[in-house]
Amino acid sequence: MSDKTQNKQNSPNFFTKMDLKPVINGQSWVTRLGGSIMPPAVLQSMADASSIFVDIVELNKKAGEIIARHTTAEAGIVTAGCSSAQLLQAAACITGCDANLIGKLPNTRGLSRNIVIQKSHENHYDTSYKFAGAKLVSIGSRKFGATIDQLIQSITSETVAIAFIWHLRFHGLSFEEVVEVAHSKNIPVIVDAAAELPPVDNLSKIIAKGADMVAFSGGKGIQGPQGTGILAGKKHLIDAAMANMLSFDEPKANIGRPMKVTKEEIIGLLTALEIFVDTDHDTVWAKWNEKSTTIVKAAENFIGIEGQVVVAPDRQGPVAVFNFTPSWDGPTVKNLLQELRDGDPSIWLQGNEEAREIAVVPVNIQDGEEVTISIALKKIFHKYGTYRS
Repeated sequence: MSDKTQNKQNSPNFFTKMDLKPVINGQSWVTRLGGSIMPPAVLQSMADASSIFVDIVELNKKAGEIIARHTTAEAGIVTAGCSSAQLLQAAACITGCDANLIGKLPNTRGLSRNIVIQKSHENHYDTSYKFAGAKLVSIGSRKFGATIDQLIQSITSETVAIAFIWHLRFHGLSFEEVVEVAHSKNIPVIVDAAAELPPVDNLSKIIAKGADMVAFSGGKGIQGPQGTGILAGKKHLIDAAMANMLSFDEPKANIGRPMKVTKEEIIGLLTALEIFVDTDHDTVWAKWNEKSTTIVKAAENFIGIEGQVVVAPDRQGPVAVFNFTPSWDGPTVKNLLQELRDGDPSIWLQGNEEAREIAVVPVNIQDGEEVTISIALKKIFHKYGTYRS
């Protein structure tokens, strides 16, 4: 490949050459839109890492020491995204460090493999546990969660873990209740906390509350490479997870081989983690609040639209929210969102058709884009709504 061709492919306009237009991301750190934008220092660290060779096993061990320090866990590893971390959670609980069992996965015939989960915590990401060969044992109801008795009764000699989905912690048994029952039975609690950073305190808080293993995304709030994740927890379990991911002995690991993480991604994630921990998050929060305040002004004086800045437990910081009251005669939320996506620039926002709500999450909104979003929304509200003079 000539230098000229290589430079052409590496240019910032490569998406344009592929006829792909960038979008304004008001949806949050979603995989569909590429997660987050990595800081320059992260990109530089990845470029530096690309120029050398290193023992990947030793690199993972050193990376684990850094993760352990920031999470207050006994050990940690960098994974190929949070879903990969969840799969490795399940694998570790099924096999431990037994090389023969590690070589069999995902075939778990004859093995203890049950992972208990409240029905109110079921989601399409828990499939990652099944990929390792685990069997999910669902308890309680989707609406009310489970009871202590149901949890106790679900634990048998076949149980290897209890799964807890952190963003659904308000549905069903509390984390403290789950940990108390699980640990009384010597069963580990594995936690999916993919999108729970920030706040930075969650790095250590979930471990401190009793999680035996917790999985975070590395490509959301931490702003590391999109394809990375963090798995932290008890050393014997993290050792088992690493053996399922990086075993080069016979029999070799099967289940983790498709989820290898490059040296560049490991270094990029660690750099992003260090930056994340050292960031003044109060200043970041204030900036998000300022952008959200600018955006909600788009609804001022329109009949049937109520705009406000909301901070709720299930949202990442201040969010601009537009509620459409019964007096709104315009298009549905779904159609409004599609019209914004089809615009120029293409603007992607969150929406809830049932709640008649549009939410603009500012975490990925670049400086100045809040004005563009506000103008676009006001133009649409003018098009379909009634302005209160």
